[in-house]
Amino acid sequence: MGLFSNLFKKNSQPAERRTLFNLQQGDIIYFDLENYEVVGKLTYNDSGYKWYDYHLQSPSKDLWLSVELDDELELGVYEKLPTTMGSPNDNKVDYDGRRYYRDEKGTAVIDEVWGKAGAVVGQRVTYWDFETEDEEHFLCFEQWGPDFEISKGYEVTEKEIEIISRT
Repeated sequence: MGLFSNLFKKNSQPAERRTLFNLQQGDIIYFDLENYEVVGKLTYNDSGYKWYDYHLQSPSKDLWLSVELDDELELGVYEKLPTTMGSPNDNKVDYDGRRYYRDEKGTAVIDEVWGKAGAVVGQRVTYWDFETEDEEHFLCFEQWGPDFEISKGYEVTEKEIEIISRT
């Protein structure tokens, strides 16, 4: 092959189509009339069951997009709460005028980290997931060593999210 053949040859590998399972750092998520840059990712593994949290940033907000395939696609958008509460002691929690019921509790290991995610591979996290009776609003308690994080969130659908690939 000559020089010109190499210059004008078509790329044999098409770009990978972005989905909610393969977002990359720098991709843009258009959601709720705002653009968010994907700046980090955590992959959780609880006894072989995996789910993904993407850290999203806009000029005015930091959010986490949770992506889980559990019989069907489950998506939630979460915002961290500034709170000093520890682990939940009951099967229900009242917060901000809503009652949340415990959906699940477990321990996961972080399998993958990139970007601004605040964790390391191999780190263990204990989690308590709560949801409202209509399963549309969520509270998530996470214990990272001695530290607790609490996030509130709500259900979204795939149709509400537009992915703009950086490549």
